[in-house]
Amino acid sequence: MSLSIVFVHSLSRPPLHLMMNVRRCTRLFPKHKTVLIQDQRSLLTSFISNRFIIDFDNIDQRVEEIYGYPRDFRSNFWFSSVARFSSIQKYMKLNDGPILHIESDVILSPDFPIEKFRYVKQPFAFPIVSERRAIASSLYVRDAKAAYFLWQFTCKTIEENPLSSDMEILYQLSVAYPEMVLRLPIAPNSLMKKPIFLEEVNEFDGFFDGHDFGVYLAGTNPWNLKGISHLHQKIPESLLNFSSNNLFYDKKRKFVSLVDFNCKEPHNLYSLHITNKNPLFFGTHSASATLKFWLNQMRRKDTSFHLLVWLIMGVRFLRKNLRFR
Repeated sequence: MSLSIVFVHSLSRPPLHLMMNVRRCTRLFPKHKTVLIQDQRSLLTSFISNRFIIDFDNIDQRVEEIYGYPRDFRSNFWFSSVARFSSIQKYMKLNDGPILHIESDVILSPDFPIEKFRYVKQPFAFPIVSERRAIASSLYVRDAKAAYFLWQFTCKTIEENPLSSDMEILYQLSVAYPEMVLRLPIAPNSLMKKPIFLEEVNEFDGFFDGHDFGVYLAGTNPWNLKGISHLHQKIPESLLNFSSNNLFYDKKRKFVSLVDFNCKEPHNLYSLHITNKNPLFFGTHSASATLKFWLNQMRRKDTSFHLLVWLIMGVRFLRKNLRFR
């Protein structure tokens, strides 16, 4: 059965980078269905042929009620991060078969090894990014039974600890049921603080960015600092230790590859977590040129300014204040 690429978005208007990313994946991988799961219909996504609309049920509402994070942060961001596991479970209940969930701000390389996921034996596969967190940047779910198990595990974990984030839940799943999880390799051993994950490297012949390389290269989320994005930032508690010398634009792959100074050949990097969400990184034709520019021209800069983000935040601020006068 063919593996489907799945994006999930709920509780807010779908952002531009998400829509561009769905279109890019649709064109990069025409043999595989690319699906957008939403909780509401939107004219903005009407061009997407494979949309799946879900409704939140009583269990979802119960989880939201006991969840310990503020609902007013970015359109209930924290809850939407865990609720996507429910959305995936609802979709797979009616569309049983393997899926690869991709976060909205993660871009895949043109040579992404999607076919190799057919040989994954475990119900789940995802990157581990620290000694306490995993990430759904690239999340493989084998079938409907596995999706149901993940959502039930999420509900149980939140009931025990209402401040469990989606990243902590995935990590706890890997600890509680290690036989059910394939840890996707995130970097060569020379770039790891502790050498691990040797077995998985041979399966994929490359690496999957949890968040480190994308954040370092493209910068932090400008929505957090009024349009300012910090470049070359290391993520606290990360398992990796690398520099800009370990990243280069690979003309053959039209994507970023990794330099390992203990190895003559470069390593394939199959994904990048672009948390700055600049739409140019997500375009079918603009992604490669943007990656090349960012690697070559932004190497010596510490920050970048996103004018559009600043303008949108300014408009929202004015609308909010005028509304309450």
